[in-house]
Parts: sequence; C-alpha cells; structure tokens
Amino acid sequence: MKNSYLSIENLQKIADENQWGNYNCLKKLAEPHGLEENLNFDSEDLYELKNELNKILIEYKKNSKNLNEFWNKYDGEVAFIIFSKLGQIPIKLAMSEGFWRFLCCFCHEYIYERMGYKSWSDFRKEHFGKIREDALSRNWWRAYSVNDENLAKVGSSDLWRSFILRRKFSRCKHLNRACIKYFNTPENFTWIFKGEKISNTAAVRELGKEIQKQHSITPYEIINEKDCLKIISELASLINLEKKVEN
Repeated sequence: MKNSYLSIENLQKIADENQWGNYNCLKKLAEPHGLEENLNFDSEDLYELKNELNKILIEYKKNSKNLNEFWNKYDGEVAFIIFSKLGQIPIKLAMSEGFWRFLCCFCHEYIYERMGYKSWSDFRKEHFGKIREDALSRNWWRAYSVNDENLAKVGSSDLWRSFILRRKFSRCKHLNRACIKYFNTPENFTWIFKGEKISNTAAVRELGKEIQKQHSITPYEIINEKDCLKIISELASLINLEKKVEN
C-alpha cells in the first residue's frame, strides 16, 4: 500500500472541510510513504483492523458508564489487535507520524470515541499521528515495547502511557516485561508503602523513580528479565514498598 502517508496540512484540510469518513478524499490526499522496503501489510489488513476496532466501539456503547475501567481493559485489547495486524511493519514506518495520521483518519470513529470527543470541534492534531500520543501508535508501541502481544493486554493505560512508554529505557524490552509483571502480579494484592495502603498509580510513581535512578548504575540492557525482576523487588524493599496478597 504505497499511499499511506498523510501530511499535517492535509490532516488539517480534512478537519477544516469535515471530510471524516470520506475515504475517496483520504485516498486522494494520501502520499507515497517513501520507503523502498516491504511494509508487510496491505489494505486488507487495515480494513480488518478497522472492523476489529469498530467491534470494540460497540462494547464501548454498552459499557460507557465506567470509562476508565473500560479503556483500561480495551486499550490492551487494541494493542493486541493492532500489533497482530501490523507487528511486522518496518520500524521506520512505525516512527512516521504521517503513517499514523493516515491510519487514525482511516479509523476516525475509534479516535473520536477514545479521545472523548463530543463533536469534531474537539479535534486536536496530536490525536492523529503524534507518536505514542495518538490512540493507535501508542498501542502499537505498547505491544512492541514488550514484544509480547498477550503481555501487552496487562496493566492500566496510565501505567503504560506515563511510565513504560515515556522512560529513557523504554526500548529495553526485558525490563518493560519485568515492570509489567511486577506491577500486575499476583492478581489480587494491595500496595503498602511505609505502613499505609496506596494505589497502584502511587506505587508506580514511588518505585518508578527508583528504577529510573538505578538505570545510571545498572544498565538494564545488559541483564536479563529475571535479573530485572530481582532488582525491581530489591528496590521496592529499600523504599519500604510491599505487596499484601489478598485472600
């Protein structure tokens, strides 16, 4: 699929002229991606992706009372779906905002609902193609960062967005896998920090700082996942953070 790049100017044109859903317009405005290598996807993959996302939107309509809970579950599902369809794309394409702009416009219904729009007057450019910020590229990188479609389903959206995908060491996949496993297992537990109960978000904030600082001493890139888990556990003990397993 050669024409899968959308410029920021043409994105704005679609918004200004309210051409959301006009695929002839999108096709006309899309440009060649400029990569000579095989993209490892075709138009059929994109239509399948769009259909899968629309199925999620049907569930969204049924469960829109608790949006945080809904998206914490389904962001992981989207990460699984998008990576299963586009997991083999070249990294250069994955880093192309023009590609993600095109894909977000193609799947505009999903972006509209996921970003909580009430009308298209809520349109913001960063929701269409800003790497790791728009709802599609973010979830592709979520799966890529652990190289595991199933593990990408685990964990809150906030944990992934504010911690895993924003850290300097986010390219260290075995550390990312260790972090996701540590912060989400066993299934039922309570965080205790200095004798007081705290939320998972607060635990991530406290322990995350220590993981970040340790990186200057221990290059996570040269150790394995098991050793990363051990270091994370030791750091938790040092700051008096523990898991209380619930019966």
